[in-house]
Amino acid sequence: ASLYQGDTVTTGKKGQVSIRFSDESVVQLRPLSAFRVDEYAYKGKNDSEAKGFFSLLKGSLRTVTGLIGRLNRPGYGVHTSSATIGIRGTEYSAMLKNGLHVSVERGEISLTNRTGSFAVAEGQRAFVRDQDSAPHYLQSGDSSQSAPGSMTGKTQIRGDTRINAGTSNTTATAAGQNNRAANKAGVIGGE
Repeated sequence: ASLYQGDTVTTGKKGQVSIRFSDESVVQLRPLSAFRVDEYAYKGKNDSEAKGFFSLLKGSLRTVTGLIGRLNRPGYGVHTSSATIGIRGTEYSAMLKNGLHVSVERGEISLTNRTGSFAVAEGQRAFVRDQDSAPHYLQSGDSSQSAPGSMTGKTQIRGDTRINAGTSNTTATAAGQNNRAANKAGVIGGE
């Protein structure tokens, strides 16, 4: 069956569906989910104006982005009631349950809402309650109870990452891999 702009796919209590788009992206909907195609345009491998904008209305999905994500990253987004998910060549899962829960298997996504934009990298999980709440990372076993900004244990920083830290008198920045910076606030850096 074909899907068109404005079409909504819903799954029942035991339903699941896998949708393959013409740009080779795949969206897998879990039971009790609703997913809408808001805007989709893809004319071929060199289509720099390609776009795919969708809405996760309820439930959960897992997706592997296709050529649109590689050709025109700003031209892709999944809107939810809590934040809009943008991508950077990615495989991720998202679930709406008392807010938006995301898990990134490969690549990186951004969560954008009224509080700003928040990056979630490969191997990380995050939660955002609603459009007016700042997203935060989740630790293993945590569903959404971490205080925003609280992190315990070892933090791994991968890829081209920039971290700013500061106290009332000093600031420090570590950018990229294998960079470290230290100030009165502590040591920051990537490996």
